[in-house]
Amino acid sequence: MSNEWSDPIFVDFKGIDPSLFFDIDDRVYFQGSWELTRERQPTCTIKQFEIDITTGKPLSETQEIWTGAAKYDTEGPHIYRKDGYYYLVVAEGGTFEHHMLSIARSRSIWGPFESYEYNPILTSDLKNEFVQNTGHGELFHDASGAWWAVVLGVRESEGGRSPIGRESFLTPVDWPKGGWPTIDQPRMTFVRPAVASKISRQDSPLSNPSDKPTATAASYEDVYIRNPELKNILRLPDGSIELRSSAENLSVARGSCSFLGRRQRDMTCKTEVLLHIDGRNRGTELHAGLAVYKDCHRHGAIFFNHRDSKVWVITVNKSNHTGSTIAWSDKLLDKATVQLQIRATEKEYQFLYRSPTEDTWTNVKSVDALEMTARDFTGTIFGVYASGQRSGVGKNVRFNDFEIVPS
Repeated sequence: MSNEWSDPIFVDFKGIDPSLFFDIDDRVYFQGSWELTRERQPTCTIKQFEIDITTGKPLSETQEIWTGAAKYDTEGPHIYRKDGYYYLVVAEGGTFEHHMLSIARSRSIWGPFESYEYNPILTSDLKNEFVQNTGHGELFHDASGAWWAVVLGVRESEGGRSPIGRESFLTPVDWPKGGWPTIDQPRMTFVRPAVASKISRQDSPLSNPSDKPTATAASYEDVYIRNPELKNILRLPDGSIELRSSAENLSVARGSCSFLGRRQRDMTCKTEVLLHIDGRNRGTELHAGLAVYKDCHRHGAIFFNHRDSKVWVITVNKSNHTGSTIAWSDKLLDKATVQLQIRATEKEYQFLYRSPTEDTWTNVKSVDALEMTARDFTGTIFGVYASGQRSGVGKNVRFNDFEIVPS
Protein backbone atom coordinates (compact mmCIF):
# COMPACT_ATOMS: atom_id res chain seq x y z
CA MET A 1 0.00 0.00 0.00
CA SER A 2 1.35 3.40 -0.95
CA ASN A 3 -0.77 5.28 1.62
CA GLU A 4 -1.14 8.08 -0.93
CA TRP A 5 -4.53 9.68 -1.42
CA SER A 6 -6.00 11.79 -4.20
CA ASP A 7 -8.14 14.87 -3.71
CA PRO A 8 -11.86 14.10 -3.27
CA ILE A 9 -13.72 13.07 -6.41
CA PHE A 10 -17.41 13.92 -6.35
CA VAL A 11 -20.18 11.73 -7.77
CA ASP A 12 -23.65 13.01 -8.60
CA PHE A 13 -26.37 10.67 -7.37
CA LYS A 14 -29.62 11.05 -5.47
CA GLY A 15 -29.51 8.75 -2.49
CA ILE A 16 -27.39 7.24 0.28
CA ASP A 17 -24.89 4.44 0.97
CA PRO A 18 -22.62 4.62 -2.10
CA SER A 19 -20.41 1.63 -2.86
CA LEU A 20 -17.79 0.86 -5.51
CA PHE A 21 -17.14 -2.52 -7.14
CA PHE A 22 -13.84 -3.03 -9.00
CA ASP A 23 -14.26 -5.87 -11.49
CA ILE A 24 -11.48 -8.15 -12.74
CA ASP A 25 -11.48 -6.39 -16.14
CA ASP A 26 -10.58 -3.09 -14.41
CA ARG A 27 -14.06 -1.66 -14.97
CA VAL A 28 -15.60 0.06 -11.95
CA TYR A 29 -19.26 0.18 -10.97
CA PHE A 30 -21.06 2.49 -8.59
CA GLN A 31 -24.00 1.17 -6.55
CA GLY A 32 -26.20 3.20 -4.25
CA SER A 33 -29.56 3.32 -2.54
CA TRP A 34 -31.57 5.69 -4.71
CA GLU A 35 -34.33 7.65 -3.03
CA LEU A 36 -37.80 6.98 -4.49
CA THR A 37 -40.15 8.57 -1.97
CA ARG A 38 -40.30 9.43 1.72
CA GLU A 39 -44.06 8.96 2.04
CA ARG A 40 -44.45 5.22 1.46
CA GLN A 41 -42.57 1.95 1.02
CA PRO A 42 -40.45 1.15 -0.83
CA THR A 43 -38.65 4.38 -0.03
CA CYS A 44 -35.58 3.44 -2.04
CA THR A 45 -34.07 0.91 -4.43
CA ILE A 46 -30.62 -0.24 -5.52
CA LYS A 47 -29.32 1.32 -8.73
CA GLN A 48 -25.98 1.13 -10.50
CA PHE A 49 -23.89 2.74 -13.22
CA GLU A 50 -20.39 2.23 -14.56
CA ILE A 51 -18.08 4.99 -13.42
CA ASP A 52 -14.85 6.66 -14.49
CA ILE A 53 -12.96 6.31 -11.24
CA THR A 54 -10.64 9.21 -12.08
CA THR A 55 -13.41 11.76 -12.67
CA GLY A 56 -16.52 10.38 -10.96
CA LYS A 57 -18.46 10.73 -14.22
CA PRO A 58 -20.88 7.96 -15.31
CA LEU A 59 -19.92 5.80 -18.29
CA SER A 60 -23.38 4.20 -18.60
CA GLU A 61 -27.02 4.83 -17.91
CA THR A 62 -28.20 4.39 -14.33
CA GLN A 63 -30.08 1.11 -13.98
CA GLU A 64 -32.09 -0.46 -11.17
CA ILE A 65 -30.55 -3.84 -10.31
CA TRP A 66 -32.56 -5.01 -7.27
CA THR A 67 -35.45 -3.84 -5.13
CA GLY A 68 -34.51 -6.13 -2.25
CA ALA A 69 -36.17 -9.13 -0.62
CA ALA A 70 -38.26 -7.28 1.98
CA LYS A 71 -38.60 -4.19 -0.23
CA TYR A 72 -38.56 -2.07 2.92
CA ASP A 73 -35.82 0.58 3.25
CA THR A 74 -33.47 -1.29 0.91
CA GLU A 75 -30.05 0.28 1.52
CA GLY A 76 -26.33 -0.36 1.97
CA PRO A 77 -25.49 -2.29 -1.24
CA HIS A 78 -22.22 -4.21 -1.62
CA ILE A 79 -21.27 -6.48 -4.53
CA TYR A 80 -18.85 -9.45 -4.36
CA ARG A 81 -17.64 -11.63 -7.24
CA LYS A 82 -17.26 -15.27 -6.22
CA ASP A 83 -17.44 -18.64 -8.04
CA GLY A 84 -18.76 -17.10 -11.26
CA TYR A 85 -21.52 -15.09 -9.54
CA TYR A 86 -21.99 -11.46 -8.58
CA TYR A 87 -23.49 -11.46 -5.07
CA LEU A 88 -25.37 -8.35 -3.95
CA VAL A 89 -25.82 -7.83 -0.18
CA VAL A 90 -28.19 -5.13 1.09
CA ALA A 91 -29.61 -3.87 4.38
CA GLU A 92 -33.38 -3.78 4.80
CA GLY A 93 -36.19 -3.38 7.31
CA GLY A 94 -35.18 -0.04 8.79
CA THR A 95 -32.33 0.43 11.22
CA PHE A 96 -33.94 -0.76 14.45
CA GLU A 97 -35.64 -3.98 15.59
CA HIS A 98 -36.58 -5.13 12.05
CA HIS A 99 -33.11 -4.54 10.61
CA MET A 100 -31.70 -7.34 8.42
CA LEU A 101 -29.27 -8.36 5.70
CA SER A 102 -30.59 -9.82 2.44
CA ILE A 103 -28.72 -11.24 -0.55
CA ALA A 104 -29.20 -11.91 -4.26
CA ARG A 105 -26.89 -13.10 -7.07
CA SER A 106 -26.48 -12.95 -10.82
CA ARG A 107 -24.08 -14.16 -13.51
CA SER A 108 -23.97 -10.56 -14.80
CA ILE A 109 -23.05 -7.38 -12.97
CA TRP A 110 -26.23 -5.89 -14.45
CA GLY A 111 -28.52 -8.71 -13.30
CA PRO A 112 -31.15 -9.95 -13.20
CA PHE A 113 -30.41 -10.73 -9.55
CA GLU A 114 -31.97 -13.85 -8.04
CA SER A 115 -33.14 -13.36 -4.45
CA TYR A 116 -32.05 -16.05 -1.97
CA GLU A 117 -35.07 -18.09 -0.93
CA TYR A 118 -34.02 -18.10 2.72
CA ASN A 119 -33.55 -14.34 3.11
CA PRO A 120 -32.72 -12.63 5.36
CA ILE A 121 -29.25 -14.05 5.94
CA LEU A 122 -28.94 -12.10 9.20
CA THR A 123 -31.43 -10.48 11.57
CA SER A 124 -32.08 -10.26 15.32
CA ASP A 125 -35.77 -9.53 14.79
CA LEU A 126 -37.96 -11.64 17.12
CA LYS A 127 -34.85 -13.41 18.44
CA ASN A 128 -33.69 -13.54 22.04
CA GLU A 129 -30.26 -12.08 21.28
CA PHE A 130 -28.14 -9.72 23.36
CA VAL A 131 -26.99 -7.96 20.17
CA GLN A 132 -30.07 -6.48 18.54
CA ASN A 133 -30.83 -4.35 15.44
CA THR A 134 -28.23 -6.24 13.38
CA GLY A 135 -27.76 -5.24 9.76
CA HIS A 136 -25.82 -2.95 7.41
CA GLY A 137 -23.02 -5.46 7.00
CA GLU A 138 -20.09 -6.05 4.71
CA LEU A 139 -18.33 -9.34 3.93
CA PHE A 140 -14.60 -9.92 3.51
CA HIS A 141 -12.11 -12.78 3.64
CA ASP A 142 -8.85 -12.83 5.54
CA ALA A 143 -5.40 -13.96 4.42
CA SER A 144 -6.29 -17.60 5.07
CA GLY A 145 -9.43 -17.39 2.91
CA ALA A 146 -11.86 -17.48 5.84
CA TRP A 147 -14.92 -15.27 5.39
CA TRP A 148 -16.16 -12.74 7.94
CA ALA A 149 -18.87 -10.13 8.29
CA VAL A 150 -18.72 -6.72 9.93
CA VAL A 151 -22.23 -5.63 10.88
CA LEU A 152 -23.91 -2.95 12.92
CA GLY A 153 -25.80 -3.80 16.09
CA VAL A 154 -26.86 -2.54 19.49
CA ARG A 155 -26.21 -4.11 22.87
CA GLU A 156 -29.61 -4.30 24.55
CA SER A 157 -29.52 -4.13 28.35
CA GLU A 158 -32.17 -4.06 31.03
CA GLY A 159 -35.21 -1.90 30.36
CA GLY A 160 -34.19 -0.92 26.86
CA ARG A 161 -31.12 0.95 28.00
CA SER A 162 -28.55 1.16 25.22
CA PRO A 163 -26.53 4.36 25.76
CA ILE A 164 -23.55 3.12 23.74
CA GLY A 165 -25.73 3.13 20.61
CA ARG A 166 -24.76 1.36 17.41
CA GLU A 167 -21.48 -0.53 17.29
CA SER A 168 -19.58 -2.62 14.74
CA PHE A 169 -19.49 -6.37 15.38
CA LEU A 170 -17.25 -8.99 13.78
CA THR A 171 -18.79 -12.41 13.17
CA PRO A 172 -17.78 -15.58 11.24
CA VAL A 173 -19.26 -16.47 7.84
CA ASP A 174 -19.47 -19.85 6.14
CA TRP A 175 -19.56 -19.42 2.36
CA PRO A 176 -19.34 -22.71 0.45
CA LYS A 177 -18.22 -22.75 -3.17
CA GLY A 178 -21.10 -21.94 -5.50
CA GLY A 179 -23.47 -21.51 -2.55
CA TRP A 180 -24.89 -18.83 -0.32
CA PRO A 181 -23.20 -17.36 2.77
CA THR A 182 -24.34 -18.21 6.29
CA ILE A 183 -23.60 -15.51 8.87
CA ASP A 184 -23.30 -16.36 12.55
CA GLN A 185 -25.39 -14.27 14.92
CA PRO A 186 -23.08 -11.63 16.44
CA ARG A 187 -21.89 -12.43 19.95
CA MET A 188 -19.81 -10.52 22.47
CA THR A 189 -17.27 -13.38 22.37
CA PHE A 190 -16.74 -16.34 20.08
CA VAL A 191 -14.08 -18.89 19.15
CA ARG A 192 -13.01 -19.69 15.59
CA PRO A 193 -10.13 -22.08 14.82
CA ALA A 194 -7.16 -20.32 13.25
CA VAL A 195 -6.14 -21.31 9.73
CA ALA A 196 -2.65 -20.90 8.30
CA SER A 197 -2.39 -17.90 6.03
CA LYS A 198 -2.34 -18.46 2.26
CA ILE A 199 -0.51 -15.14 1.83
CA SER A 200 3.16 -14.85 2.69
CA ARG A 201 4.28 -12.10 5.00
CA GLN A 202 6.23 -10.54 2.14
CA ASP A 203 3.01 -10.26 0.12
CA SER A 204 0.86 -9.02 2.99
CA PRO A 205 -0.25 -5.39 2.59
CA LEU A 206 0.74 -4.82 6.24
CA SER A 207 4.16 -6.45 5.97
CA ASN A 208 5.84 -3.06 6.01
CA PRO A 209 5.95 -1.88 9.64
CA SER A 210 5.68 1.72 8.49
CA ASP A 211 2.17 0.98 7.19
CA LYS A 212 0.89 0.01 10.63
CA PRO A 213 -0.91 2.61 12.74
CA THR A 214 1.28 4.16 15.39
CA ALA A 215 0.42 6.14 18.49
CA THR A 216 0.71 9.90 18.06
CA ALA A 217 0.10 12.91 20.27
CA ALA A 218 -3.29 13.29 18.60
CA SER A 219 -4.75 9.80 18.82
CA TYR A 220 -7.17 8.34 16.28
CA GLU A 221 -9.41 7.60 19.30
CA ASP A 222 -9.88 11.28 20.06
CA VAL A 223 -13.39 12.60 19.49
CA TYR A 224 -14.57 16.19 19.25
CA ILE A 225 -18.11 17.56 19.11
CA ARG A 226 -19.65 19.82 16.50
CA ASN A 227 -17.08 22.15 14.87
CA PRO A 228 -14.03 22.11 17.14
CA GLU A 229 -11.57 24.97 17.37
CA LEU A 230 -8.49 22.74 17.49
CA LYS A 231 -6.23 25.62 18.53
CA ASN A 232 -8.17 25.62 21.80
CA ILE A 233 -7.75 21.85 22.37
CA LEU A 234 -4.15 20.82 22.99
CA ARG A 235 -2.36 17.63 23.99
CA LEU A 236 0.88 18.60 25.72
CA PRO A 237 4.16 16.62 25.56
CA ASP A 238 3.80 15.48 29.18
CA GLY A 239 0.48 13.79 28.35
CA SER A 240 -1.75 16.44 29.88
CA ILE A 241 -4.62 18.13 28.07
CA GLU A 242 -5.05 21.88 27.94
CA LEU A 243 -8.33 23.49 26.91
CA ARG A 244 -9.14 27.13 26.37
CA SER A 245 -12.68 27.64 27.58
CA SER A 246 -15.34 28.40 25.00
CA ALA A 247 -18.43 30.56 25.26
CA GLU A 248 -20.49 27.61 24.00
CA ASN A 249 -21.37 24.82 26.42
CA LEU A 250 -22.35 21.19 25.87
CA SER A 251 -26.02 22.04 25.26
CA VAL A 252 -25.77 24.27 22.22
CA ALA A 253 -26.51 22.78 18.80
CA ARG A 254 -24.13 25.13 17.00
CA GLY A 255 -20.79 26.64 17.78
CA SER A 256 -17.69 25.06 19.24
CA CYS A 257 -17.43 23.76 22.80
CA SER A 258 -13.87 23.05 23.96
CA PHE A 259 -14.15 19.27 24.42
CA LEU A 260 -11.86 16.29 23.95
CA GLY A 261 -13.21 12.79 24.46
CA ARG A 262 -13.27 9.12 23.63
CA ARG A 263 -16.16 6.77 22.99
CA GLN A 264 -17.70 4.64 25.71
CA ARG A 265 -16.96 1.02 24.75
CA ASP A 266 -18.18 -0.90 27.79
CA MET A 267 -21.54 -0.80 29.49
CA THR A 268 -19.78 -1.10 32.86
CA CYS A 269 -16.76 1.17 33.13
CA LYS A 270 -15.42 4.30 34.72
CA THR A 271 -13.66 7.41 33.50
CA GLU A 272 -11.73 9.85 35.60
CA VAL A 273 -9.40 12.81 35.34
CA LEU A 274 -7.32 15.12 37.52
CA LEU A 275 -8.32 18.78 37.12
CA HIS A 276 -5.84 21.53 37.94
CA ILE A 277 -7.47 24.60 39.49
CA ASP A 278 -5.65 27.79 38.57
CA GLY A 279 -6.09 30.31 41.37
CA ARG A 280 -6.25 33.11 38.83
CA ASN A 281 -9.49 31.65 37.48
CA ARG A 282 -11.29 31.45 40.82
CA GLY A 283 -14.30 33.73 41.00
CA THR A 284 -14.85 33.66 37.25
CA GLU A 285 -17.82 32.09 35.50
CA LEU A 286 -15.75 29.13 34.34
CA HIS A 287 -16.92 25.50 34.31
CA ALA A 288 -14.32 22.78 33.74
CA GLY A 289 -14.83 19.09 34.19
CA LEU A 290 -15.73 15.63 32.95
CA ALA A 291 -18.77 14.80 30.81
CA VAL A 292 -20.73 11.90 29.38
CA TYR A 293 -22.07 13.22 26.09
CA LYS A 294 -24.71 11.63 23.88
CA ASP A 295 -25.60 14.78 21.94
CA CYS A 296 -26.57 18.37 22.63
CA HIS A 297 -29.99 17.15 23.86
CA ARG A 298 -28.72 14.43 26.24
CA HIS A 299 -25.59 14.71 28.37
CA GLY A 300 -24.30 15.01 31.91
CA ALA A 301 -21.23 16.56 33.47
CA ILE A 302 -19.42 16.88 36.78
CA PHE A 303 -17.38 20.08 36.91
CA PHE A 304 -15.59 22.52 39.16
CA ASN A 305 -17.47 25.80 39.28
CA HIS A 306 -14.77 28.45 39.61
CA ARG A 307 -17.31 31.06 40.65
CA ASP A 308 -18.16 29.41 44.00
CA SER A 309 -15.33 26.79 44.29
CA LYS A 310 -17.77 23.89 44.48
CA VAL A 311 -18.22 20.74 42.44
CA TRP A 312 -21.45 20.76 40.43
CA VAL A 313 -23.29 18.14 38.41
CA ILE A 314 -25.67 18.96 35.58
CA THR A 315 -27.70 16.44 33.60
CA VAL A 316 -29.64 17.42 30.50
CA ASN A 317 -32.37 15.60 28.58
CA LYS A 318 -34.31 17.91 26.28
CA SER A 319 -35.87 14.99 24.41
CA ASN A 320 -38.26 14.01 27.21
CA HIS A 321 -39.03 17.59 28.28
CA THR A 322 -37.38 17.16 31.69
CA GLY A 323 -34.86 19.84 30.77
CA SER A 324 -31.86 19.97 33.07
CA THR A 325 -31.23 19.05 36.69
CA ILE A 326 -28.46 20.44 38.86
CA ALA A 327 -26.76 19.29 42.06
CA TRP A 328 -23.66 20.52 43.85
CA SER A 329 -21.31 19.60 46.65
CA ASP A 330 -21.89 20.91 50.16
CA LYS A 331 -18.34 22.10 50.71
CA LEU A 332 -15.85 24.48 49.20
CA LEU A 333 -12.67 23.18 47.61
CA ASP A 334 -9.53 25.16 48.37
CA LYS A 335 -7.07 22.67 46.88
CA ALA A 336 -5.16 23.19 43.65
CA THR A 337 -6.45 19.94 42.15
CA VAL A 338 -9.55 17.76 42.24
CA GLN A 339 -10.25 14.32 40.84
CA LEU A 340 -13.48 13.83 38.91
CA GLN A 341 -15.04 10.49 38.01
CA ILE A 342 -18.05 9.08 36.15
CA ARG A 343 -19.00 5.46 36.80
CA ALA A 344 -21.18 3.70 34.27
CA THR A 345 -23.29 0.61 34.83
CA GLU A 346 -26.03 -0.91 32.70
CA LYS A 347 -28.56 1.01 34.79
CA GLU A 348 -27.02 4.37 35.66
CA TYR A 349 -24.22 6.92 35.58
CA GLN A 350 -22.74 8.14 38.87
CA PHE A 351 -20.91 11.47 39.12
CA LEU A 352 -18.22 11.55 41.82
CA TYR A 353 -15.27 13.61 43.03
CA ARG A 354 -12.55 13.61 45.67
CA SER A 355 -9.68 15.86 46.69
CA PRO A 356 -6.10 14.53 46.51
CA THR A 357 -6.00 14.09 50.30
CA GLU A 358 -9.12 11.86 50.42
CA ASP A 359 -9.36 8.11 49.95
CA THR A 360 -13.09 7.88 49.28
CA TRP A 361 -15.20 9.33 46.49
CA THR A 362 -18.23 11.55 47.05
CA ASN A 363 -21.22 10.81 44.84
CA VAL A 364 -22.90 14.09 43.96
CA LYS A 365 -25.62 12.67 41.72
CA SER A 366 -26.72 9.58 39.77
CA VAL A 367 -28.80 9.47 36.60
CA ASP A 368 -30.63 6.60 34.91
CA ALA A 369 -28.86 5.33 31.78
CA LEU A 370 -32.19 5.75 29.98
CA GLU A 371 -31.47 9.47 30.01
CA MET A 372 -28.53 8.80 27.65
CA THR A 373 -30.43 6.32 25.47
CA ALA A 374 -32.18 7.28 22.27
CA ARG A 375 -33.69 5.62 19.23
CA ASP A 376 -30.91 6.77 16.95
CA PHE A 377 -27.43 5.75 15.83
CA THR A 378 -24.79 7.50 17.90
CA GLY A 379 -23.41 6.41 21.24
CA THR A 380 -22.02 8.11 24.30
CA ILE A 381 -18.66 9.82 24.65
CA PHE A 382 -16.65 10.52 27.80
CA GLY A 383 -14.55 13.66 27.70
CA VAL A 384 -13.07 16.71 29.37
CA TYR A 385 -14.44 20.15 28.62
CA ALA A 386 -14.18 23.81 29.57
CA SER A 387 -16.80 26.49 28.98
CA GLY A 388 -17.78 29.77 30.53
CA GLN A 389 -19.65 33.00 30.39
CA ARG A 390 -18.30 36.53 30.40
CA SER A 391 -15.25 36.42 32.71
CA GLY A 392 -14.98 32.63 32.28
CA VAL A 393 -14.38 32.63 28.52
CA GLY A 394 -10.89 32.17 27.10
CA LYS A 395 -9.35 30.69 30.25
CA ASN A 396 -6.73 27.94 30.07
CA VAL A 397 -7.57 24.74 31.94
CA ARG A 398 -5.26 21.74 32.37
CA PHE A 399 -6.21 18.09 32.92
CA ASN A 400 -4.05 15.06 33.73
CA ASP A 401 -4.57 11.29 33.70
CA PHE A 402 -7.74 11.21 31.62
CA GLU A 403 -8.63 7.55 31.16
CA ILE A 404 -11.54 5.18 30.58
CA VAL A 405 -11.28 1.66 31.99
CA PRO A 406 -13.69 -1.30 32.24
CA SER A 407 -14.89 -2.08 35.72
